[in-house]
Amino acid sequence: MFFKRNKNNQVSDYRAIFLMGLIWTVSGLPIALTSQSHALLLMGLVFLGLGYANKNQWPEAPKKDSPETQRKIFILAAVTVIIVLVNIMLIMR
Repeated sequence: MFFKRNKNNQVSDYRAIFLMGLIWTVSGLPIALTSQSHALLLMGLVFLGLGYANKNQWPEAPKKDSPETQRKIFILAAVTVIIVLVNIMLIMR
């Protein structure tokens, strides 16, 4: 999956892999605490480590001046808060 077999010399987006690992880790933590399934948490940690280990290959972050970028940041923050609140509710249950 991460091997360089592509014909078009595509490069892996390690920042996206890091963010995916972060989301999977946050989502997998309450599942791991409330059940015997640790697969989502472990996969999230692997993706998190893989993305962070290649931090020097992350693309440059877009400027935060444009309204569209600010809208995307707001939506991402809102979704993150919702995910965290749902996880807290699952843990408290």
